[in-house]
Amino acid sequence: MIRHSVRALCAASLVIAPVALAAAPAHAQTTCTVNGVSVGPDSTGVVNGTTGNDYIVCATVESGTTVNGLAGDDTIVVNGPVLGHVTGGPGRDYVSASSVGAGGLVEGSPDSDYIVVSGTVSPGGIVRGNTGNDYLRVDTNNGTTNGGDGFDVCRVRTGNNPSINCEL
Repeated sequence: MIRHSVRALCAASLVIAPVALAAAPAHAQTTCTVNGVSVGPDSTGVVNGTTGNDYIVCATVESGTTVNGLAGDDTIVVNGPVLGHVTGGPGRDYVSASSVGAGGLVEGSPDSDYIVVSGTVSPGGIVRGNTGNDYLRVDTNNGTTNGGDGFDVCRVRTGNNPSINCEL
């Protein structure tokens, strides 16, 4: 009797294992804290700050997700890759990210902003200051680093693509 039970369990595991291995992998979800409160994207895929000064920290920003500081002088820190969209919104913002992947966008606002990417901007990734006098610092630029309108300072350590619309 025990031998038959063991055989049945072994046979069941041979049937179930391939089904479990064929299941779709779990996708990471953007999770952030806004002024110390944990939030995820709303139904449209947006994580918003407030109309005041914000401190926003995200693990990653996944494709299809936008992190928007809204108005105020915001600090936005993304500890992982940006595959979606990060924007400071109106105000003098500080935005930092570990990297910007293909299709990812990190941008300032109409005001003067400070944007830092400590890793690589991949082909198809964009870092943009927009209007205002911005400071952009990128470690490796293989995508697009664009100061935008205004007097912009762009510092790119290495990479295949030069920065554009930068006065210094």
